[in-house]
Amino acid sequence: PISAVAEVVRAIPVRRNDSNAASGGGSGRVTIAARFASISSEGRERIIRHILQLQAERLRARHAGAAYVRSDES
Repeated sequence: PISAVAEVVRAIPVRRNDSNAASGGGSGRVTIAARFASISSEGRERIIRHILQLQAERLRARHAGAAYVRSDES
């Protein structure tokens, strides 16, 4: 767990067809933006590592899908 104090600065409803939504996304889900008022350096680093890992996974999935589409075109 990471202990922090944050202020939600934006909340956007997630559309059902949004590719960033978790499976089964849609009603009741929101994407938030938060401003951290108090967080340890270790907590900050853990969040950064987690976000970078998610971005890398999404890029790998996107590239794997693009490679698959290209192989079907020939």
